[in-house]
Amino acid sequence: MSDLEALRAKLNDPGFWPGRRDVRPLLELLAAADEDEAAKVVRVLAKLPLAVERAEAEWGAAAPPLRHRLVMLVARGRGDEACAALVPALGDTDPRTRKAAARGLGRVQNATSRAEAARALGAALGGESRPEVERAIVEALGKVGGAEDAAAIGARGDERVRKDALRRIDRTESRATPSRIAAERVLAAPFEVELRCREGLETILAGEIEGARILASGRVAASARSLRELTVARTWSSAAIV
Repeated sequence: MSDLEALRAKLNDPGFWPGRRDVRPLLELLAAADEDEAAKVVRVLAKLPLAVERAEAEWGAAAPPLRHRLVMLVARGRGDEACAALVPALGDTDPRTRKAAARGLGRVQNATSRAEAARALGAALGGESRPEVERAIVEALGKVGGAEDAAAIGARGDERVRKDALRRIDRTESRATPSRIAAERVLAAPFEVELRCREGLETILAGEIEGARILASGRVAASARSLRELTVARTWSSAAIV
């Protein structure tokens, strides 16, 4: 088996951790591999800071398809710190590189990076003409954008991706509003609740709530019209609405 074949075989091992000497042959393989194998190479190389540094320094001068694969490597290896490289890649002449950059920006997590990514994606969306890249940008905006980005999306992207993106943004915006459990709210009809307690306390717990019944060790079922009613008992540790 040749060195290249041995390296390819290692790519199928989830526990494979490459060494410094593997960086060069893996980057060479990244340029020649098909898309499925390239994804495996990116996953492996992203573990090595040296490989990610090289990708960040060399992607702009690389020829397709290596260019978008190096951008994928930067996105995976840098995480939130990838914005510095991914934002310029949104304006690249290669559509697959722009698409890879958009997908990478859609995965950043911290608030500062998300805001930076959303601004760049929104600006890129206005000038994007390739449908596949437009879809990737809309999808990414759904993950990192806010209410103003929902307006920018408008009718861009296909219907499924657009609706999903707008739904994500709406869910994110709603989480910004503090929420609370309305324990005092009384419903017209009773609902079923399963209460958990320490093993051995089931009988005591069931006796504290009218109509409660023991289900199993540490589990008691009860009916209530409000969660506040259940606070008459002090022996349960958690509750789940059935």
